[in-house]
Amino acid sequence: MIIPNGTISFATTTEGGLDEKGYPVSGAVSWGEEVPCQYYSNSQNYLATDSNGEHHIQAKWTILLESFESDGLKLGWKEKLRLKNRDGEVVGEYSVIQFEPLDAVRQSRIIV
Repeated sequence: MIIPNGTISFATTTEGGLDEKGYPVSGAVSWGEEVPCQYYSNSQNYLATDSNGEHHIQAKWTILLESFESDGLKLGWKEKLRLKNRDGEVVGEYSVIQFEPLDAVRQSRIIV
């Protein structure tokens, strides 16, 4: 049993194309339904820098879900997810690093 302290939703992107003048148009991102989750921080680095030397916060999160998918097709193989706290504020948008079904407790663990 998890104690929900936030929600996640997975990104779905639509393919871009060409506009009426033939210029490329990027695809749109829409977010799926919000799934209750329990999340906690694996690590946070407040001194991280990108390739341009700009500072940013680098964080890794572990997310636990009550829903269980043994093959991970519904939950684990999405490319990007949005994590919100219990107040509905966006914590961040992250790429999925690892998906792991937890057979013994019928839960799923996602690391972002």
